[in-house]
Amino acid sequence: MRLLFVGPPGAGKGTQAQRVADALGIPHISTGDMFRHHVSTGTELGRKVDEIMRSGGYVPDEITVSMLEGRMAMDDAEGGFILDGFPRTAAQVEALDGLIGEDGLDHVVVFNVDEDELVERLLARGRADDTEETIRTRFHVYQDQTAPLLDVYGRRGLILEVDGIGPVDEVTDNPLRRTHRGRDRMITIKSRREFAKMEKAGATVAAIHEAVREAAAPGVSLLELEEISAKIIEDHGCTSSFLNYHGTYPATLCLSPNDVIVHGIPNEYRLEEGDILSVDAGAIYQGFHGDAAFTIGIGDITEEARHLIETTEEALWAGIRQVRSGNRLGDIGAAVAEIGSAHGYGIVEEYVGHGIGREMHEEPQVPNYGEPGSGMKLRKGMALCIEPMFNIGKRHTKVDPDGWTVRTADGTLSAHWEHTVAITPDGPMIFTAGEKPVPVEFEEAASRG
Repeated sequence: MRLLFVGPPGAGKGTQAQRVADALGIPHISTGDMFRHHVSTGTELGRKVDEIMRSGGYVPDEITVSMLEGRMAMDDAEGGFILDGFPRTAAQVEALDGLIGEDGLDHVVVFNVDEDELVERLLARGRADDTEETIRTRFHVYQDQTAPLLDVYGRRGLILEVDGIGPVDEVTDNPLRRTHRGRDRMITIKSRREFAKMEKAGATVAAIHEAVREAAAPGVSLLELEEISAKIIEDHGCTSSFLNYHGTYPATLCLSPNDVIVHGIPNEYRLEEGDILSVDAGAIYQGFHGDAAFTIGIGDITEEARHLIETTEEALWAGIRQVRSGNRLGDIGAAVAEIGSAHGYGIVEEYVGHGIGREMHEEPQVPNYGEPGSGMKLRKGMALCIEPMFNIGKRHTKVDPDGWTVRTADGTLSAHWEHTVAITPDGPMIFTAGEKPVPVEFEEAASRG
C-alpha cells in the first residue's frame, strides 16, 4: 500500500501517518524526518540541506527526490509506505511521478479540518508563534499550494477525504478502513522477503502436482491422492490452504473429475479409464500462500477431452504472459477468453482467478474475460493466480448439495488450470511450476520439459 497524507499544518497529519503506518506495517516517510536524518548523519545531501536551511533557502525538489529514492529503496519500504510532506505542489507531483510513475500511489488521503476549529485547536496548545493571524495565514497558504496538487490526484481518482476532527483513534480508523479494507480484501504489495515465502509455498504445490500426476491412474481412489498431498505438505513444513477453508472444507486437495469444474471433495471414487481429473492444491509457508491447478487424462481419453485439456492450458499461458508491470487486468482476461472463444468452449464466469499472498483469495479478482487495456494497472509487488476454466458445453454451473462441488450445468466435461504468478523486482515469475521460480518469458519451455 502506497499512500500520501495531505493536510493543513496542525491537522495531526504526521501523528495519523505514523499510527496508520504502524497498523499497516509500512514505514512513515516524513520529509522533515529525512532532512534531519541526513543532516545529523552528515551525508553529502545532508550537508547541502544544512547549508541551504541555515541561509534561509528552500531545499530544491531534486535533493528531496534523491533522498526519497534512497529511502524507498530500503527493505522496509518494499511492501509500501506513507509519504508525509512531499509532494505539496503540482511541480513536486511531477517530480514524484518521475520516481515512482503516475500509478505509483494507491491513495491520497486528505485530512479536512474546518478553519475555525483548527484555529481553536492550535491556540489551545499555547505556543508563542500560534497566533490566530499566523494560524489562518498558514491555513490559506496550504490551501493555495495544495489546490493544484489535489486537482492532479483528483483527476487520477486517488483522493480519499477524511474528517480530521475528532478523537485520535476515530480519525486513525477512518483512513485505515477506507484504504486497508481488511487485510483479507486488499490488494497487497509484497516485499522480497514475502515473495521468498511464497516461493516455498509454491514449490510445495509443485511437488504435490508432480506426485499426484504420477499416482493418478485407473483404480486409484481420490482419497489415496489426498493422502499423498497431505504428506507432502507436512514434509515441506507447510500447512494446507484448503483444509478447513471457511471452517468446512475437509481436504488439502480439490479433486474434480469429468463434469466437476472446481472444488470437488476427495472421496472413495476410483478413477476409471477415460476420466479427466482436475487437481487443485494450495500450501502455506510461514503465513504466505501458493495455489495452482492442472487437469490430467486418466489412461486413454477421447480426442475431445484431450483437446479441451490442452486448450485450457494454452489459455493459462496466454494469460500468464500478460502478467507484467504496466499491463492492465483486462489484458489477462482478454488473452484467456480469446483462446476459449476461438474453440467454442464455455468460459466459466462465476469462478475466477485472484490475488494471493497472506490470504489465498485476495483482491483483485482476475476474470477469464475482459477488454484489453481495461482495469487496474499491474505493478511490481503484486501476485496473481491465473485460473482459466473451460467447459466443452455452455459456461453455466451448478453446485452440489455439499455446498462445494461445482459442476457444469449441462453435464459436459470441464478443464481447469492455474498458476501463482508474481511480479517480482527481477521480473514476472511463476512460483508453482517447479522447485524454483520460473521466469515468465521461459514458462512454456519449462512447463513442457
